[in-house]
Parts: sequence; C-alpha cells; structure tokens
Amino acid sequence: MKRCFSFLVLVSFASGLLQSCNQAEPKDANAKATLEREKALIEKEQALLDREKELMQKEGETKSSESKPLTKPKVKNVVKQDDFYIISVGAVKTEEQARSEVQKLSRRGFEANYLWIPDYPSLSGKPYFSIYLGPYDNQDACEYAVDDAKSDFPGAYGVLVSQRPTRVQINGIGQVSFTKN
Repeated sequence: MKRCFSFLVLVSFASGLLQSCNQAEPKDANAKATLEREKALIEKEQALLDREKELMQKEGETKSSESKPLTKPKVKNVVKQDDFYIISVGAVKTEEQARSEVQKLSRRGFEANYLWIPDYPSLSGKPYFSIYLGPYDNQDACEYAVDDAKSDFPGAYGVLVSQRPTRVQINGIGQVSFTKN
C-alpha cells in the first residue's frame, strides 16, 4: 500500500513537472537545452513509473494466484459412495508435505492429488498421506496408466480406493493381486 501511494505521488509530481516544462518559455539557448534535457528525463521517469506500475500489477496477480489454497482432493467427498483407482507414487506424514508434493507433480504436468490413508479400509491403514496420480474409473485404465507411470516413478503401483476391506494392488497390465485387510 505504501509503495502504491509513493508511486502515485511520483506520477503526479512527474506529470506536473512535465506540464510546467511544456508551458515555460526559455529565454536563451542554454536554458532551452536544459529544459529539453529535463523534459527527456521526466519522460524517462514516466516510462519507468509506468513499467513499475505494470510490474506491480503482475506481481499482485502472481501473489493472488500463488496464495490460493489448494482445493481438497476430490476423492474426500466422493469416496464413501464409489470405488476408484489411483496410482500411488509416495506417502508422507503431514498434509503440508502432501500439498507440496502434489504441487511439484502438477507443475510437471501430472494429474496428482493426495488422500489420508486411514480413511479407506481398502488401503493399509497406516497414518500417512498417499500422493497419487489419477483417479481412474476402472481397473483396466489403471493397469495401463501404471505401466506408463513406471518410467517416471519406478516404485509406482495402482490401488483400489474403497470402503471395502479388500486390497487390490496393480503392478502393471495383468499384474493384479487381491488381499483381505
């Protein structure tokens, strides 16, 4: 706010000075040359102020887009109703770490999110946040996606996220295991 006020004061001052320079009648050649230099300096100052204003606006846009909180994972609201598949690419202890990892993956172009493992009986129950790619609607789609993901994430595996106590783990196309939790 203080910076914006200073900017406005400088713009007003520069505009006033430019107008007074335009209205002044120089008495000799020396004064005229000085006046021209001052006008050029004022115009440069105005250009710099305009550029600063533009940068401040961009900075404000960047800050507002960076400060937007991450939305909670879609799965937290839908999970109790439908089963879905994800590709697990990691697990962390805190939600802050989970958000950070999701941001990194998103910047790399991956559709990523996280969930709290104990919320789902089909998962291990360990007190971690799972970082995942997806979600996928069916097992076949997840099998193919796991095969693709292994080039970027060698330890990646697919898993069914469900309220049922059966674990379905997918390690690639046709590589599916089922266990009771």
